[in-house]
Amino acid sequence: MRQLWKSSVARNMIGGFLVVLLPLAATYWYTNAASMEAVREEVVASSSKSLLLLTSQLESTLGKFESLTYSLASDNELNAVNQAPYETGHLWTYVQQLRQLQFYSNTADLEGDITIYLRDKNRKLSSKAGFGPIEEDAPLFVREIAIAEKKWFFRMKPGRGNTSQPLSPQEREQRTVLTFARGSGVQSDNGVIVSVDIPVAQLRPRMEVMQGREQGTAFIFGEQEGDIFSADAGTELSTLQAVIAGKAETTGRFTYSHMGQKSIVLFDKSAGPGLTLGMLFAEKQIMKPIHRIRAWTIGVLCGSAALGLLYTLFAYRKLLRPVLVLVEAMGKVRLGRLKTRIPDPPANEFGFVYTQFNNMADEIDTLVNEIYVERLNQQQAQLKLLQSQINPHFLYNCLNFIYQMSMGENNEAAANMSLYLSKYFRYATKSDVHYVSLRQELDNIDAYIQIQRLRFSGRITFSIDIPDALLYTAIPRLTLQPLVENAFVHGIEAGDGSPKHIAIRGHREEACIHLTVEDDGKGVTPEELSRLQQSLETMEHEEFGCGLNNTHWRLALRYGPGAGLKLERRQTHGLTVHIMIPAEEERPRVQSADS
Repeated sequence: MRQLWKSSVARNMIGGFLVVLLPLAATYWYTNAASMEAVREEVVASSSKSLLLLTSQLESTLGKFESLTYSLASDNELNAVNQAPYETGHLWTYVQQLRQLQFYSNTADLEGDITIYLRDKNRKLSSKAGFGPIEEDAPLFVREIAIAEKKWFFRMKPGRGNTSQPLSPQEREQRTVLTFARGSGVQSDNGVIVSVDIPVAQLRPRMEVMQGREQGTAFIFGEQEGDIFSADAGTELSTLQAVIAGKAETTGRFTYSHMGQKSIVLFDKSAGPGLTLGMLFAEKQIMKPIHRIRAWTIGVLCGSAALGLLYTLFAYRKLLRPVLVLVEAMGKVRLGRLKTRIPDPPANEFGFVYTQFNNMADEIDTLVNEIYVERLNQQQAQLKLLQSQINPHFLYNCLNFIYQMSMGENNEAAANMSLYLSKYFRYATKSDVHYVSLRQELDNIDAYIQIQRLRFSGRITFSIDIPDALLYTAIPRLTLQPLVENAFVHGIEAGDGSPKHIAIRGHREEACIHLTVEDDGKGVTPEELSRLQQSLETMEHEEFGCGLNNTHWRLALRYGPGAGLKLERRQTHGLTVHIMIPAEEERPRVQSADS
């Protein structure tokens, strides 16, 4: 994967996929948000219509029962029967009233129990229970007329059996009724009370129809705390009742946190019956189709991204990797590793390209070898020419020194000059020896320094700091000597005549042998240093850098890139020349320069 990411083509391919996918993802999120809002509004609008319809139907049905209770409570005949002494003839009146109550109860939209309480007679007429006495545990509104002026409210009818056991939700619903009561208006304890009891179980089918259609929880709240009926018996709505009761609006909607999830509540307060009808539904539930579409869309986007990555991997293996192999091989050839070849070319178009590259590398290797040999021969010729140009002048100075010493009868100085001069020329004129040890090169330099010391009366000091392990390293003959001679001629001899020092140092840095030739002579200006360094790179002769150029070219041609010279100005005066020779290079057999 790291190699894949390093490929600019692979990065461009992945970037192209992202450029396509990101606008699609952004468009999707915007569309999804708009769709969710549209669905939310649509659900709210549909639920509001269903709620208003249910409220209208319930108000109409309950309004009929209210009108009936008003009519019966103010019926003169019933009030007269309640106040007249009990006679057998009144029984027929009771029977007629009972039939009327049963007719009203059976023809209403909701089947309710209509009861007339004749408190003076301690009798009641019920469309369900018939004619009988008023029980001792009669509802509170039967005993107190003021309570009978209430609106519709919830109450639980007494049941039989053990009342100490807690009621199940089903038993509680069976015994809960929605009651409306109306008194005759007689401000005494013996007036007529008419009540209507509608079992809440009869409301369930209507509420369940709306609940199933709107996928929410339908509920009815009374005015009293705890007057709650819900189509979902397991839903706790006491807190919601208090919230809605505290709102001044008669109808509306709001967001409500219910059972740990965000919900939407619709409510409508019915002014007539005094009831509140509403719907509670979880936003997650109504957004389920949108969430399902979003999940599918995210899956498609992730799948597309995965396919894009897989296609990039496939393209990398089949197309990009062969190209990278070719690019890597070309880079090696560019760095001078001409033996680089691409093995096992495949049997496809890339195989043809690889074969052509190998053929091209073979031709380049052949040409470079030919050019290298030609350059090396040319360099050797240039070196011999340079020696032939320099040696006569150097030899003239040395012979003149011998003559002067002989005339002055300083035979020891003349003998030493002759000895060192013979050593120097014997080493320099061995044209058939191309490689020597570093020790042999240093011995020749010592002979050269001794000659210069004799000429300049000891004003020159010389030091060598090279580890013994490097003394037997093979280097091209006359690698250091031209650098020392260049330091003396252009740095010391052209100076102010004060004592000068030449130092040669050496050490090994990993795979490279690093030698330095340093002097504290005249030195060079920054402009001259820049010109000298440029001449080394372009193989152009510099006036006072001919020895430097020859040495640099020989090393570069022999050992390749990384080998050669590098010039550096000293902080005070003088010049430092760095020589870099690869240590892992296979050395040729060293021949003795003294043989």
